[in-house]
Amino acid sequence: MTARFRLLFCLSLLLVSCDKPAVKRGTSDPDVKPKAPPAVTKSICETSPDAREKVRDSLDEANRISSPEERANAVAAIVWDSLELDPKLAADAFQQLTPGAAQRVRLVQHLAMRLAEEDVDAAIKWADALENPDEISFAYGKIALVIAETDPERAANLLSESGIAGREFDVALVQVIQRWAAAKPADAAAWVVLFDAGEARTASMNTVVSLWAKSDAPAAFGWIGSIENDALREEARQAMAEAILQQSPPVQNEWLKLASAEVRNAFEKLKQQADKDAAE
Repeated sequence: MTARFRLLFCLSLLLVSCDKPAVKRGTSDPDVKPKAPPAVTKSICETSPDAREKVRDSLDEANRISSPEERANAVAAIVWDSLELDPKLAADAFQQLTPGAAQRVRLVQHLAMRLAEEDVDAAIKWADALENPDEISFAYGKIALVIAETDPERAANLLSESGIAGREFDVALVQVIQRWAAAKPADAAAWVVLFDAGEARTASMNTVVSLWAKSDAPAAFGWIGSIENDALREEARQAMAEAILQQSPPVQNEWLKLASAEVRNAFEKLKQQADKDAAE
């Protein structure tokens, strides 16, 4: 499947059929009143050939712009305008954008998220077929965020198994962990400790510890004390000290009663530095 066809396939999945009314899923009752189709359906189905031709003319004009940056911006704008108006044209214009360019990356993120909302497996296959590593990373990040709304564990595993790295990927990872920790902090914590040392693990650890402490402080402190690996335990202690610092004084006092001596010492150091910075 060519890249252009893959994109066209992606775009086609995002469009609402003009031939069928929207029917409530899981029922065949003719008396069930179908939901009104999305507003976009009318614009797609009733767009005249002349309107689409004007957009194609606009693409030709955009390609004649001498400045590379201005030309890319103009072509990207046409892709955005054509996603629902003329998906074939959108696919043609998309392929004219340089892989990895900012204009194209924004489109990749948008398409990945919209496709994931319709069909996660199709979105993953589409992302895998992208040739630019940055685009793949951005796409996976958006797909994972969609999955995380209902199944954060699957989203986390998707990111882990992809083998992709990069700052934006790490950001997506932390966002997924945030959703997971809000629902099942113990499971999220058990997964985070499997990370290799680095910024992603530190940020994820901070997220898990902070959210867990807010929902069940005794359990969070108990988990920190149970970590056998010295480096991980110290990282978790530091994360808890930072979480305590972010709380109001009454909450700080409550959490410090549960804290180990090591966590209290870490907190005092952070507080002294924060007070010093505020005084300067």
